Amino acid sequence: MDVLAQFSGRNGEISILQERATGARLYHEAGVDQSYVLAGGSPGLSYVRLMKRVLTNAHDVLLFGCGGGGLATGLFRSGLQVTVVDYNPISFDIARDYFWMPEQITCVVEDMATFLQTTPNAYAAIGVDIGGPCFDYEAMFDEPACALLCRRLAEGGRIAINIASDWAEEKTAERIAICLGRAALDVWICDDVESIGGNTVIVAAARSLREEELMQTASGFQFYPRRVA
Repeated sequence: MDVLAQFSGRNGEISILQERATGARLYHEAGVDQSYVLAGGSPGLSYVRLMKRVLTNAHDVLLFGCGGGGLATGLFRSGLQVTVVDYNPISFDIARDYFWMPEQITCVVEDMATFLQTTPNAYAAIGVDIGGPCFDYEAMFDEPACALLCRRLAEGGRIAINIASDWAEEKTAERIAICLGRAALDVWICDDVESIGGNTVIVAAARSLREEELMQTASGFQFYPRRVA
């Protein structure tokens, strides 16, 4: 890979790398691969493509976590109004300058908890992809936070949350899923075929997602959904 740029971020050094053969780019921060985006801006990771497919059936979407902006770009190009919230402002500049994220995407510098507490808007779809080696899923997704997340979801909307298996406790996904189910949402946990170092995507829908649809969509990306609530 070629190194395109390096920056000092809040969490450590950021490197932007590009594959010589494909032109795909990698967002590497503090020793961790945060994003992998195909040339032109399409998401390159299976879990991100799964989240995009789940969230596409909406007119507007709220995303927490920017990284390379592959999810935001994919949803925007599908015709959605996209708002991205991230506490690290340099991520927005990097996503636009190196990962093809369109300028028309609304970017807000804020942490998730504060944004949910201070913004009264409701969104047709909400995606959450935040984390890192020191990230505390238990603190960030406690029961009040999950309830607040559901209150920001418009009637008939959908939520997709990525959980990085290496950085979460064993029952974290189940606990979050149960909390979301208390808001009268149908909830599934989609497990990555990779048993080690993979991702788990929690999908919650307000009676608007057929189980057969999710089963077919998830399996196409090598994920296996199981109903929780």
